[in-house]
Formats: sequence, C-alpha cells, structure tokens
Amino acid sequence: MSQFRLRQLSDAWAQWSHFLYDVELVELNASLLSSTGVAPHVLNHTEEVIVRILHVPDTHFSKSSDMSPWSDRMHKAFASPTDWETREHTSTRRELLKALKFAKTMDVDLIALGGDLVNFPSPESVNDVYQELAKLRTPFLYTAGNHDWHLEKLNGWETTFDAQMKPNENGPLKKLYTASGKGLKGELSDPRFGYVEVTDGLRVVCIDNSNFLIDSDQLHFFLQMMNSSEFLVLLMHIPIYFPGLTWGPSDVMGHPFWGAATDQNAEVEERQKWPLEAPQLVRDFIQSVKTAAEKRQLLAILTGHTHENGVVPVPCASTCDDSGVKQFTSRPNFGGGSRLLVLRMPNTAGTTTTAQAPKWQTPPPNRWMLHVDLDLRLAAAALLVFGIFYFWRRSRLPCRTGNSPVSEPYMLGASEPKTWEEEQAAIC
Repeated sequence: MSQFRLRQLSDAWAQWSHFLYDVELVELNASLLSSTGVAPHVLNHTEEVIVRILHVPDTHFSKSSDMSPWSDRMHKAFASPTDWETREHTSTRRELLKALKFAKTMDVDLIALGGDLVNFPSPESVNDVYQELAKLRTPFLYTAGNHDWHLEKLNGWETTFDAQMKPNENGPLKKLYTASGKGLKGELSDPRFGYVEVTDGLRVVCIDNSNFLIDSDQLHFFLQMMNSSEFLVLLMHIPIYFPGLTWGPSDVMGHPFWGAATDQNAEVEERQKWPLEAPQLVRDFIQSVKTAAEKRQLLAILTGHTHENGVVPVPCASTCDDSGVKQFTSRPNFGGGSRLLVLRMPNTAGTTTTAQAPKWQTPPPNRWMLHVDLDLRLAAAALLVFGIFYFWRRSRLPCRTGNSPVSEPYMLGASEPKTWEEEQAAIC
C-alpha cells in the first residue's frame, strides 16, 4: 500500500472515528504467496491488491412492533439504543445509514452484514432495510442472525427452538439473500451457506450458524471451499468457541457446556429449549476451521452476536498453537460499531506468482500490521495522562502562599511578573 493511499485511509478514518471503532490490516506478504503446499492458485497482478471489507453486525432494526405481541419485547429493547462513543440516544436506522455512508466514503469492496440486521422477521422492516441497501453501488453479503428469523412467544407452536429459521429465511428474508453479492462471482443459492469472490484469489464465505448448529451440507460446503485455490474470509453470526474466550454457552458456538441445561434465554424468549448437547458436526466444523487457519488459507473470521468487541486467536488443528489467524467479534451496529478489515496482497511487479495454501507452523512476520481499538478504555487513559500532565505543570509553577508578596490565589492562565522587581512594582 503506497504511503499516499495509507494517508488517504488514515484521513478518512479520522473523519469517522466517532463511528469506526476497529481497523484490522492483514498483509499477505511474500512468504505467504511463495509458500509451498496444496491447492495452487495463480495470481497475476501488476500492482498490489487492496481489499476493504466493512463488517456490520447486529443492527437490530425494526420500524415498529408490527408483529405484536410476538415482537413487543425486542422492539422495545432497541427502540432507543445508546451510541458507544457519545453515550447519547440514537436509533438503529440512523446507525445503519451511518455505516452505509461510511462504506461509501472508504470505498470498500464489500459490506459484510453479519446477522441480526432486523429485530424480528417483519416484512415491513426487512423491506425498509432492503430499500436502503438497494441504493448502494457497493455489493453486500448477508448472513442471518438468530433474531432475524425469530418471533417470541411461539413455544406452543414450535416443535424445536429453531423451527422458524427455514420458513422465515425463505420468506421475509429471502430478498436480502437474493440481493447479496450484486456484481460479484459466487454461489448464494442457499441461505445456509455461500460465497462471493471479492477479487481474484479471495473468497468471503458465509455460514449460517445462527442456531448455534452446523448441518452436514454446511460442513460439506466448507470442505469444498478448503479444496479450492482461493484464500478465505469466514463470515458467521455467532463466534466459534476457542480457548481464551470467556463468553458463555449463549454467546458462542461449540461451547463445551452448550445445551438444554444452560439455555437461560428459552424462558425469556418463550421458545423451545436447545437440544441436550451439540452434535458432532459442530465439532467437525470447528476442526475444519482450525485446519484452514493452520494452512493459512483462512485469513480471518468475522462474527457478531455478543454485542461486545473481541479478538481471539484461532488455534492450529494439529498442535493447538496460535495459527496467526484471528476471530474478530465486532461491536454492534445499533451502537455505532463496525470493523474495517483491510487485506493487502503485495506488488508482484507484473510477474506471475504461484500462491498456495501454505502449511506454516509459525505466523509470518508482521502479518497483523495494525489493530486500532478505540473505546472507553482509551478515553480513560487519555484523561489519566491529561491529569498527570496538569498536576505536573502546576507543580512547576511558582508557589503562592500567604507569606509571599502576592497573597491572592494563583489563577491558571493569568499573567504574572517575570521578576521579583516587577512583582514589587505591581504591588505598588
């Protein structure tokens, strides 16, 4: 990335710092592109390729509680959310429009809508969001979250906790899937899984795990993606459980204690409980993700759901060591959060480079170039530094007491005589 382009991105980011909280820069360096391994892929670039993906999860938009009483609780919960930066009340519609405007400003290549775009499967709310997305020139990729397809208080009708998933994804939400990937190569015929090819050699793969589960078709599809020659970015709603995560069973897929015994939200949402435990398919899928990370074919995982910021390393499948790949859980869009993922392929000076999915045991140097995490902790640190500087500056000023020729209290910023003689003249 040229210094000019870096400066452009920096200036644009500075203008939007009240909205953008996290920036990740992933560099596919020469070591990665020249490593030997399986799945060769030929790249021919005369200049470096820069891909920008804006991850926008958890908008929770609802125009009204138009599906009352099944939508009342969720609509009320997000009727007036708080902006993460200003701590002022905002609206989900406003934050979504800010995100889309930011995507245009940053000239991103893809908007990754990471689930819970709407608060419940209201055709009216889905249509409102669809109308805004249809105005975009930037393609988007949508995968569902658990609230996108779920209406509460239907436990008497449901036979399973996710009984509404398939009918609503093929019903009110279908237009979002149909409009995904506009202008890009890919396969998005099934709401449960799909991919778009953002540029030659890079696919963004979506797997719908909004019910905390993985089925056999999804696992088979991901294995197909691993057998391709492209690098992968994985988009899902619910984070995968990896060592180091402290979130509970209701926050991650694959948690060892996930099951009916720990399903605390079933009563709140008035739905059926989870199964007794997760099937083996979930564990097989997670193992496949670790393998893709270990091969360095998988570059990053983008998730939401928890309404918190989180970055956790993905372990290798064979050794459990850090693969160098990260799972990013982004702040919710309803509070102004998002994550910009910048991927850079090096300048090959017009030569043909055979890039392969390598089998490294250690991450490449400087693979993760930048991680800017602006939140309230930074604000607190800034206040602390300011306080230390303020009191240090005060300690350097002349001490004014009742025994000094000038007994009035010293006021910060007031002019003062520079010498004792000038002070005496001032008193007289």
